[in-house]
Amino acid sequence: MGAKVASGEKVSKGNVLVRQHGTRVTAGKNVKVGRDYTLYSMADGVAKFSKKLGRKIVSVSPSA
Repeated sequence: MGAKVASGEKVSKGNVLVRQHGTRVTAGKNVKVGRDYTLYSMADGVAKFSKKLGRKIVSVSPSA
């Protein structure tokens, strides 16, 4: 359980970003939530972890 990639790390489509129980980390842009609350990348790019309104968010910015 926990983060499987770091902020700034390159990811490809379908990579697991975070394994978790419940929604401790929420999905941002280009990230989808699986049935077991696992967060997956939906695009090739760079992972970015941030906070917004006290919530942890992970998003993927697509590479050009």
